[in-house]
Amino acid sequence: MNTYLDSGVLVKLYSWEPLSEIVAELVAGLTAVPLVALHELEIRSVLRAQQGRDVITTKQLSAALRAFDDDMSSYRLVRVQTGWPEVFHSAQRLSREFAAAILCRSLDILHVATAREIGCGELITGDSRQARLAEMAGVRAVNISGSPA
Repeated sequence: MNTYLDSGVLVKLYSWEPLSEIVAELVAGLTAVPLVALHELEIRSVLRAQQGRDVITTKQLSAALRAFDDDMSSYRLVRVQTGWPEVFHSAQRLSREFAAAILCRSLDILHVATAREIGCGELITGDSRQARLAEMAGVRAVNISGSPA
């Protein structure tokens, strides 16, 4: 498992959004995708917020959460334990080095630090700032949005 997907990318597998097809194609080539506790919280929260904003129905929310759980049960998404103190230490360092120049957000920094902590050499994102941060941190970035990093 060398490829880390940002939560914003992963959620596109469970609720139709622009670029969902691209994500499905990218993930189809992976045997397993690492999943950390941060992903679980973000994905479930985004899906629930979509239902709260009437982007998806209650029935679609249930189906999306069930599909997410099924992907974990079938090990398509593989839970990876991470040392959160180490991740936050790395995130603090990345913030000191790059936040002022890149204007990246804390969650973007946490995802890049997590990818590095669990040994992923590639990060797939839809955020140009996060892609730029990943590259500067030594992680190959794939930006599905196509906007320059």
